[in-house]
Amino acid sequence: MKNNYSIGFPAGNYDTLLNSMSKTSVHSSKTSSIPLAEFWHPRNSALQKKLLHVVGMNDFDEADKIFEYATPAYQKGYSGPTIQYSGPSMTDLMIIGSKHKITIEAKYTEYKKDAQPYHPSIGKWIDEHAANNNLLPILNCWRQYIGIPRYNNIEEAKSDKDFPYQFLHRAASACFNSQDKERVLLYQLFYDSQTKDNLHEFESNLCMWAKQLELHNNGVRFIIAEIKVDEDKSPAIKSKKKAELFLDMIASEQYKFLDIKCLDGYTLTEI
Repeated sequence: MKNNYSIGFPAGNYDTLLNSMSKTSVHSSKTSSIPLAEFWHPRNSALQKKLLHVVGMNDFDEADKIFEYATPAYQKGYSGPTIQYSGPSMTDLMIIGSKHKITIEAKYTEYKKDAQPYHPSIGKWIDEHAANNNLLPILNCWRQYIGIPRYNNIEEAKSDKDFPYQFLHRAASACFNSQDKERVLLYQLFYDSQTKDNLHEFESNLCMWAKQLELHNNGVRFIIAEIKVDEDKSPAIKSKKKAELFLDMIASEQYKFLDIKCLDGYTLTEI
């Protein structure tokens, strides 16, 4: 699928993608989906190559590139009926090449909003969905994809009260049905002067959570990309209606990026 992009299917060129994204719900001009879409615009190929060089991917043009990629929670194995009342894990961008499966999650202001920025925790998620009798199968499905032991009961799951539910199923997406490819979980963290102070704390948490899930032992490469946003460019988009940002992105850049630094997510050392 050369040089094609999609939000789900069917695939098309990047202008088609941006038209589709303009119909999605966005609450702020700093919602991470907007700089993510800008970063992967073909005009930013130099930055993309720098990041993909770290990953080791050289067939990006031919790869499938799918925004809002859904990974279902199956009742058994990797196909068939899904678990009742389970929602799929929605990856911001999935890149699937001949040798790589890159699961990308983007964050911008989300890690600054409060003291525990990655809500809900597994414990809170269980409490909020207490009426759903399928919580344990859902959690164990994600853990099965990763290759770690299942919870024996719901009380054991609740003991992971501080572990973020979203990180669990994002890691599961990276592992799902990818045995023949190099698995890469990539967090793109956009930052500016207002979010920089919270960046390193969030990275430390990501590192801790990845170790708790034993991602390294299960063959998942974990990369964190710090991407600096040009604040002199971004104020121009603050007053626009959110949906317009994707449409305006077709003609001109809505974010400009000043720097990119890649870290090994397990050691937080620069790659």
